[in-house]
Amino acid sequence: MISAKMAARRGDPVVGLYGDELLNITLPGDGYRGKHNAIQNSLAACLKWAGRPVVTEVHNLLSHHFTPLAQQRAGDLASAASADYPAGGQRHYDRAKQVVVPDFDLGSAEGAQVVGLAELKTLSCGHTTYPGAPLRRSLQEPKIYLAKVKPVEVRAKRINGEYVAKIVNVEGGSALQPGPALQHFNSLGGVKALVVGGYGEANAVLHTLISEIVKARCGIAMSSGVNAQSAGYAYVRGRVGMAALRADARHKVDATQWVGEGAYAAAARRAQSIDEVNKARNEFEAMRMLQTGQRHAAVGGR
Repeated sequence: MISAKMAARRGDPVVGLYGDELLNITLPGDGYRGKHNAIQNSLAACLKWAGRPVVTEVHNLLSHHFTPLAQQRAGDLASAASADYPAGGQRHYDRAKQVVVPDFDLGSAEGAQVVGLAELKTLSCGHTTYPGAPLRRSLQEPKIYLAKVKPVEVRAKRINGEYVAKIVNVEGGSALQPGPALQHFNSLGGVKALVVGGYGEANAVLHTLISEIVKARCGIAMSSGVNAQSAGYAYVRGRVGMAALRADARHKVDATQWVGEGAYAAAARRAQSIDEVNKARNEFEAMRMLQTGQRHAAVGGR
């Protein structure tokens, strides 16, 4: 591995003490999706714990509202998008053809403010996300900086507009002259923004949702006193925050395989070795089933 001074002289990225740089460059794999899904699953579990109705990965939201021409354009755009993912092209195609897939449908609840469709986004500790923030050298720097700037709110303000832009790009029209799909989307109240920042902070809408989760849970199994709600808020906030922290650490650890001279070649050799092991395992399993006369179980176990 080359030294940090030599890498800086060559213009190569240098990994600092906390490894934040690993989360701000494009690397093979799907680490960002893993972090997103970990937080999403944790939040969904808390919603179910509180008895709130929730649906994750809301598919076919607008499919029946797109015209045939818009559906054809959505398919063309999905084909172009999936071409960048040869390993999981079909999965990316199916998702891209949906145009928009909100992370949550929170339904409705009595007295709740955060209802309907919601989208979860995560931020990393980069200079574009946190402009003007120095690379952290101590645990106190994030607290000092976040007291003045709230990037989670900046990101949250853009999410509904991004949904509108995707729909308009497929069916035409504009935000002021919406087509059938955009009209239906607007009738649902748009999409709420839930954002978790690079330092574990959350935007105001997510804080409101956590408070509603605690109040709903207190109404089911706990007393409605202030102490119970305080304990419940700490539990839910800690559970979601720890999911974000663990996913962030796992993302960094996984990204370290790409650090250093010859890292990409070494990763390619590891991937080839894994493929060979999987191929040998499948061949052994097929031979065993042939010798014992076993058959693959069909759908339904028949």
